[in-house]
Amino acid sequence: MLFDNYAAASRVHVHELLTILSADEINGLRETCRRLGQKGVQQWYGEHFDLVLDYVRATPSERKRKKAWQVQDIKGILVLVSSIHAAQARGLLKAITNRVFAPGLSYRETTALAGEIYLDVLMQPVPYWPFDPPDPFAE
Repeated sequence: MLFDNYAAASRVHVHELLTILSADEINGLRETCRRLGQKGVQQWYGEHFDLVLDYVRATPSERKRKKAWQVQDIKGILVLVSSIHAAQARGLLKAITNRVFAPGLSYRETTALAGEIYLDVLMQPVPYWPFDPPDPFAE
């Protein structure tokens, strides 16, 4: 299928992002998330969307070189929302990969298929805390 390789690579990409932070950085992020709450993290995500896209697009060496991304107040939440973004993308890629979506379908078939893909994406939960417990949003 057209997206198989991308779907497989996105799994690796999510893992790559989740292994950036040290245990101490994750504990600091946990405190930040407790303070902000899930809505605050979602708001940060929306307000810094272009930054998140740049971070997700960057290679590991590019991420290390960019000093602004290493600042303690930014790094943890940037890694968190970037991993959420990548996991959401992975969910979409998996849903597309599982379907035959090709030119030539009627608009009715395409609409039905797109709705099926959309539902599949919604049914793939993306946790807002992908690290070990305790989950700061569940407390």
